[in-house]
Amino acid sequence: LYPVPYTNILVKNKNRGTYSDLKGFFSIVVQKGDVIVFSAIGYKDVQYSIPLDLKDDRYSIVQLMTQDTINLPGTVVFPWPSRQHFKIEFLAMGRRRP
Repeated sequence: LYPVPYTNILVKNKNRGTYSDLKGFFSIVVQKGDVIVFSAIGYKDVQYSIPLDLKDDRYSIVQLMTQDTINLPGTVVFPWPSRQHFKIEFLAMGRRRP
């Protein structure tokens, strides 16, 4: 096991959340029955439901995340020295033939 730094932790349907630190630790206020969504680049999203029968006001979990492969399309970067030069080259792209 190793931590996933800066994992996004969101309370589903409540528009609030946090993120983990470099060591994977985080703290967030939730209610019983809330669903927590963990997401990080390169990992599959995980949902966890806070149990309804909690007896204490604190709760700790270790959430496992599975690595996921992400294939991104290739990108061509065109460096232009100025906006005007970019505009000229952009307009010329339609006239060029491969």
